Amino acid sequence: MEVSHTTAKRKAICWRLGTAVILIAALVFWCEVFVFYVTLWKNCKWPAFDNASIEHAKVMLISDTHLLGERKGHWFDKLRREWQMYISYRAAISMFRPEYVFMLGDILDEGQIASDQQFEVYVETFKRIFDVDEDVKRVVVVGNHDIGFHDRVLYFDPYLRGRFENAFNTSLVDIIQIKGSHFITVNSMALQRDGCHLCNRAIEEIKSFGRQLSSCRKTATCSRPILLMHFPLYRKSDENCNEIDSDKSENKKVKFKPTVDCVSAESTKFILEQLKPRLIFTGHTHFGCLVKHTDEQIEEWTLASFSWRNIASPSFILARISKETYRINKCLLPNEIAVISTYVVTLLTLLLYTVFKCKKHL
Repeated sequence: MEVSHTTAKRKAICWRLGTAVILIAALVFWCEVFVFYVTLWKNCKWPAFDNASIEHAKVMLISDTHLLGERKGHWFDKLRREWQMYISYRAAISMFRPEYVFMLGDILDEGQIASDQQFEVYVETFKRIFDVDEDVKRVVVVGNHDIGFHDRVLYFDPYLRGRFENAFNTSLVDIIQIKGSHFITVNSMALQRDGCHLCNRAIEEIKSFGRQLSSCRKTATCSRPILLMHFPLYRKSDENCNEIDSDKSENKKVKFKPTVDCVSAESTKFILEQLKPRLIFTGHTHFGCLVKHTDEQIEEWTLASFSWRNIASPSFILARISKETYRINKCLLPNEIAVISTYVVTLLTLLLYTVFKCKKHL
C-alpha cells in the first residue's frame, strides 16, 4: 500500500514538473517569437491610396539598428538584441512583403572603431539578420556610428568610408528611381560645408542631381524627390515632437548641436533649395518625430530606433509612394517592458501555484 502511495506521489511530481516545463516553453515562445507576429498583425498595415490603381512603390524604412560589436555591451545583451531584430524583421518582411527596405544609418554600433576583422564579422552578422528574401531590395544609408563623425571620417578617409561603401553599396550622394519616384540618399557627415574634399564633392553632386531633377520636372517626366539621410535636418530640439514613438522624457527639450545632433541650418537650407524634396526620412535621434519644413510644409519623418537597446518600443515605417503622392503608416514593435512583465508575472504565478500545491500535499 505504501509503495502504491509513493508511486502516485512520484507520478504527481513528474506531471507537475512536465506541466511546468511545457508552460515555461510556451511562455518563452510567446515572448520571443509569437508576440512579434501578433503585435504586427494587430497594429500594423499598409496605408491605402484612394485610387488603388495608382502605380506606386511599397517601401519599408528602419533606422539605427546599432548592431553591437566586441567592445560594447554584454554578450547576452548582444544576443538578445540581435534576436529581437532578427525576428521582428523576418515577421515584417513575411507579413507585408515590401519591395524595398531603406535602412537610415547607424547600422553598426562600433563600425567607426572596428578592426577589419571585426568589420567582416559585422558584415556577416548583418547578412544573417537582414538577408531574408532576395526579392526584397535593400538600400543602406550611412550613419555616424558606421564610419564616424565628420572629423574622424576625414582623418581616416577613404579607409572607414571606403570599406563601408564597399560592404553596403553606399556612396556620398546617390539617386535611385523606383516606379517613377526618385529617392536621393546623402551622407550626413559630408554636409559640414567646411571646405573639405568630401563636403565639396557632396555639394557638387547635390547640385548636379538638383539640376537634373529640375530639368526633368520641366518636361513633366519626373516629380520632386524623396530625401533619405541619417541626420535630421536642422531643428532646435525634439521638444515639439509628439509622435507615438517620440521621447516622453525631459531630454526632448535639450537643444540640438548642429552637425552632431542634426544638419546645420545652412546645410538644411542648401539641401531644400537644391533638391526641393517632397518628402524626407531621417534617423539618428532614436525617437520618432514629424517636422514640416518651409512654407510648402514638406514632411520630415524621423524614425525611431529599430533596436530595443535604444527605445522600449521600437518602430518602423510602411509607405506607399507614387510619382505624385504618398501614404505613410507607422508600425510599433512589442514593448520590452510589457514582455518582461509577462515573464515576471507568469513565472511568479507558476511559482506560487507550485508552492501552494506542495504545501497542500505535505
